[in-house]
Amino acid sequence: MSVEDDIEQGLILDVEKSAPEVIRRYISKYREVFGPNARRNIVRSNKWFMRRVSRDLKLSRSTVFNQLKSDFRKRSKSDKGLIGRMMLFRYDAKTKEDLVVWDSMPLVFFFNIFTGDGSWGENGVLYGTGINVHYLPPSLRLVLFTSLLKFNTDTGLREKSKLKLSWDILKSFSAHKLAKHAVKTYRMDHVMSEMIEINPRYYEIVLFMNIQQWEKGGNAEAWKGARK
Repeated sequence: MSVEDDIEQGLILDVEKSAPEVIRRYISKYREVFGPNARRNIVRSNKWFMRRVSRDLKLSRSTVFNQLKSDFRKRSKSDKGLIGRMMLFRYDAKTKEDLVVWDSMPLVFFFNIFTGDGSWGENGVLYGTGINVHYLPPSLRLVLFTSLLKFNTDTGLREKSKLKLSWDILKSFSAHKLAKHAVKTYRMDHVMSEMIEINPRYYEIVLFMNIQQWEKGGNAEAWKGARK
């Protein structure tokens, strides 16, 4: 079925027609279940996408990455606009030999960008700290995501929405333990691709995609100890 057919049947709204193909496919399936023009970014859709998307193990990471890269905005590694937004990128960990598990395709909500000063981090190197949601199983990603939405700067999720995040803010909310488990710091000179900014309208879909790429370990090691 073409995009035009989906639009005509009410499965894809005009504002959604420019979304990557993989995202449009999930939206169409959602509205096939709940009816044309069914609302998204509500509790029902959050839970439905968690169940449907997270069990789809046939996704090609490279295909998804390339689709999102071609259709979504890219930001530079030093852009302060990274903070509060969901970013996808390819990564090569410098200390990979010492890590039990690490993800070479992180999906991160950044809350701090800083330059190392020698006392923390290598002097002059740019770092980004954020929540890599891949370190949580799908059900706990939903718990964390629901909590993070309280810090949305808009009343809804729009293309330019961002979350008002800092570590001080994260420590104050109910899902703090989840956030702490998934907080990782990344050397920006080891980011191996463009930083792809996920359109907030589609957080509830991309959040649950099986695109984590464990170079050591796997879900069991990454999710061990994660708890509400």
